[in-house]
Amino acid sequence: MLFAHLKAIEEQARWCHLFGSTLAQVAINSMEPTEEQVSRAQFLTDASFAFAKFGDNFLVGKEVLQAVSTCAENVPDDIEWEESWFPTDCGWMYFEQPVPFSIGVWDDGDQCRVTRPVPLFSIAWGRTEEGKTLVILYLMLDGDDPNCPETSMTYMVVQQGETISEHVASMPDRHPLVRWAYSLFYVMAQPKMVESSLEKASSLARSMVSRKSKAPVRPDVRVITLRRRIYNSEPSGNHRDIDWACRWVVGADFKHWRNQFYSSTKTHKLIHIPPFIKGPADKPLKQPTKTIYQVTR
Repeated sequence: MLFAHLKAIEEQARWCHLFGSTLAQVAINSMEPTEEQVSRAQFLTDASFAFAKFGDNFLVGKEVLQAVSTCAENVPDDIEWEESWFPTDCGWMYFEQPVPFSIGVWDDGDQCRVTRPVPLFSIAWGRTEEGKTLVILYLMLDGDDPNCPETSMTYMVVQQGETISEHVASMPDRHPLVRWAYSLFYVMAQPKMVESSLEKASSLARSMVSRKSKAPVRPDVRVITLRRRIYNSEPSGNHRDIDWACRWVVGADFKHWRNQFYSSTKTHKLIHIPPFIKGPADKPLKQPTKTIYQVTR
């Protein structure tokens, strides 16, 4: 992930500048939606500017993103959101590589809504006045102007105990994005699966990024990577060395649950046994294969 943390610092500064400039206002005014849609777009733009300017900066490694996508394929829709999943009250999170999605977007040429492949490249979040958390997802569209890239913003407002089903009831086309966002913050909250390190940019690097992005630059970024499993170098008893060819996610199928008893309340609660990464640290992460069943007569 060499130099990736500098890219994350640069992106946060660049988007902070874009959301706070007149370019974002021009993009909003050029639309032809309803007054309610314009108001919502302005609200998301203002919130994005605040999150990018004041939020903690995060960079998520590509292997973590692969693990999140694996978990998102199997996460149950009745999983409940936990406020403890958020690493901070406000943050801006950049992805080392975009995550592919297909969503419905407005096509100016055909004057209709069409389904297009759109990569998700960043997520931001922050607290609302009502005590809930606003999560904004940023998807990159095609744009001719590099200074004002065409971006689609979708969002969800979450609070303790809400499920995926409750969020997608009115907008089923957002189901894959909501499932993936739930899985992202869930995986990031698992200490057995991921680890973080604080990377700082030199004063020279910050100066170069500031001139390029035309905005103040935060000095550091928290990098989220897969946790490196530590093996005992001096095994005792019968031991068989295995030259593993990859790493893999254990428990990503979300089938491992426990009816946990809490002595303090004398009650039981169904909890999920979190997934973890197994295999040597220097091996690539293996994506699970999908089984296709054929029914013949």
